[in-house]
Amino acid sequence: MVELQKFLIYSLNTLNGIRNSAGPLLQEMTESEITKLKSITKQVVLSAAQVHKINQINEAKVFGEICKKYKILTIRAKISFMALAKGMTIQETFLLSIWQVYNEYLFSGVLPIDPKLVEIDEIYKSIISGEKNIKMIA
Repeated sequence: MVELQKFLIYSLNTLNGIRNSAGPLLQEMTESEITKLKSITKQVVLSAAQVHKINQINEAKVFGEICKKYKILTIRAKISFMALAKGMTIQETFLLSIWQVYNEYLFSGVLPIDPKLVEIDEIYKSIISGEKNIKMIA
């Protein structure tokens, strides 16, 4: 999937999915780099190979960032679909996952059980069951 995205970004020369939308930006970056290189080397004209190399470096910079953005969009879409499949919001899905992992660590012995947490858990259970005499924590 990532390779397909890279291929489409490079072949379409795109920033936002529209063909040749990266052209003006790449041209401006290339002209800027050529000007810098001419002032540093004090050359009047650069060879075609130098210009091509500058263009390739600029494409790699720009399209690399675009690929990262599309990868983030893909991950966000997967997270949204997972939440939708569970019938929850994204926040609820994250909180449920954190709670499940915490309980797994707690009951497997990886995390030590804090006596205060046990006491709080007993208070919650007694509140839910409707007991009248509940011992509060100071």
